Order: sequence, then structure tokens, then C-alpha cells
Amino acid sequence: MKRYDIVNHLIKKNNYKSYLEIGTQIRSNCFDKIECDFKYCVDPDSNAEASFIGTSDEFFKQNRQYFDCVFVDG
Repeated sequence: MKRYDIVNHLIKKNNYKSYLEIGTQIRSNCFDKIECDFKYCVDPDSNAEASFIGTSDEFFKQNRQYFDCVFVDG
């Protein structure tokens, strides 16, 4: 079982609608496999093609969105 399988199981079981991933790095490893209505990802590396390019500290200073499920991989 892969980590995205576990995250998808939790999303489905709890009927989560929003997902945040911290430390995306390579989207296809996990983020792209997540099945959720609203997904957002954060990574400081511009090559990661994250929704937000910057550190998690920078993201949370400006974020006003609530997330049902958060995966910290950074």
C-alpha cells in the first residue's frame, strides 16, 4: 500500500473535500494521485510545480483556507 492509497482511503472514509500537501517536490509521486475536490500543494522548489512556491512558514502566514486533510511530506 502506498501513502497516496492511505490518504485517499481517509479522504473517502471521512468525506473530506479539501487536501493540502506540504513538501510536494514531484507532483506525480503523490499529489497527482490524490482524489479530492480541492487540492493544494506547497513546495519551496519552483521545479516542483506546486500551487504555492515557498516555504510552509511563508504559506501559512498568508493562508486563509481551511483544509480537511493535510499531508506533511517536507
